[in-house]
Amino acid sequence: MVPTKTNQTGTPEDSVTRPNINHLPSELLHMICVYLEPRDIATIRILDRIIAEVGLQYLVSQIHLIPKPDSFDRLLAVAEHPLASRYVNSLFYEADLLRSFRHPEEDRELWEKSLVGPSHASPLEEVQDPHFASACGHLPKRYNRGTSAVVLSHQQHYTKRELQRAYQTYRSYRAEQHRLNESAAYEEAMVRAMKRLPHLTSIFISCERGNTNHFRAAFEAGLCEDVTSDPRMADQICASQLSLLLSAADKAGLQIKKLICGSLGQIFLSCSLERLDAMQRSIQSLHNLHLFFSHIPLEFDSNAASNPHGSSSARADNMQFAMSAPNLETLSIRFDKDRALDPPDLKHLVSDFHWSYLASATFAKMSTGSEILVGFCDRHAGTLKDLSLTDISLYSGRWATTFYEMRQRLKLDKMALAGIIQSVEGDYWNFEIGDHTTKLMIERYIAYSDETQRDLSLGRFIMDFRQALAKRWAPHRPSGLSAVA
Repeated sequence: MVPTKTNQTGTPEDSVTRPNINHLPSELLHMICVYLEPRDIATIRILDRIIAEVGLQYLVSQIHLIPKPDSFDRLLAVAEHPLASRYVNSLFYEADLLRSFRHPEEDRELWEKSLVGPSHASPLEEVQDPHFASACGHLPKRYNRGTSAVVLSHQQHYTKRELQRAYQTYRSYRAEQHRLNESAAYEEAMVRAMKRLPHLTSIFISCERGNTNHFRAAFEAGLCEDVTSDPRMADQICASQLSLLLSAADKAGLQIKKLICGSLGQIFLSCSLERLDAMQRSIQSLHNLHLFFSHIPLEFDSNAASNPHGSSSARADNMQFAMSAPNLETLSIRFDKDRALDPPDLKHLVSDFHWSYLASATFAKMSTGSEILVGFCDRHAGTLKDLSLTDISLYSGRWATTFYEMRQRLKLDKMALAGIIQSVEGDYWNFEIGDHTTKLMIERYIAYSDETQRDLSLGRFIMDFRQALAKRWAPHRPSGLSAVA
């Protein structure tokens, strides 16, 4: 007879009640999953199928898609899963492509210069540091010898066979991406997947540099995780993939509520009228729209109107994109002004359109007239609670008058100013390096809710604010400081 095992208290081990994750209430399971990584959630799901439904809500709520066939296979697998497909609510498409070099004969050489690895840094050019000018002559040579050693370090880490294998893998990755983009089955697969994801309401798409760890790991075998597309091509890639995603969403009958898109450029919405209509239909239910333009589109350029080769219909379509979503609650439009000679005009983006539910608006790196900005505030005075302005230039009017008119119309919970705020009349504030107290005072001036002081001018408000601030800190001023002042 086999003796019964007992614990330290002498109680038979079989009779001891053990904690079981299956017996945990669903509320506690949700709290656990919030703090776990997806990899850990997957392990729990395998060990205890009872909590699979809770774990899946955190495991597959967002699908991370990259331009690689097996990534699309995973998307279809999740979409065809009877349980997992119910919990997918967002799609993040990291659409950046591996770089395709212009000259095939230089392809291998340029690829090697872009290598990354544990013992390799990107090639560095010889740098003539100005500090070396006053130093002895051997220092620059020693410095440049060190640079050359870094450049050649990949030869010490990778054998010729490993380099050849990695280069062939890199070429195969590029060929896969080319076939993926050229194939009509790519769009058909996207439509088929979206039709089986009824709760997909958010789309994020980006081609910005500095890819995610997931993107880099996917192409690690080709030693090309950092060999991404030319930044000048990112806008074309992002615009074409955005067009495809929204067209697929329209065919699938989805109601997209949130759209975040980065790296757009001058071919934004440059597609067929049929595709354009589908894109505009797909965003009719949008509540949140965030657009970032890495290149200034011709249709937003004030000089585009005089360009005989420009398409007025294309410019009009681009201007109407945000207006195709009448139920917007959040609108964010940002530009990369560092890459523009002439900042885009706000009137080309909002015109005289009225979003009935708009509560938050963000405009960055563009120009506007005082009457355009005040008109926007006037139309949305009843709903707008959050306004952010970054690097805005007035080509007509003064900021003091504009701020006063905004103050008369708005009742904001939050006002934010950032970057350089200037006008052709000579107003200039640089809030990146300037007086943060002034920034705070202007923000509070616009959002001030006291009806009895609503008619105060900006100058008077700042004066009163500074006096109140001085009185508040007077008791804490060190003795003798007031006498010196």
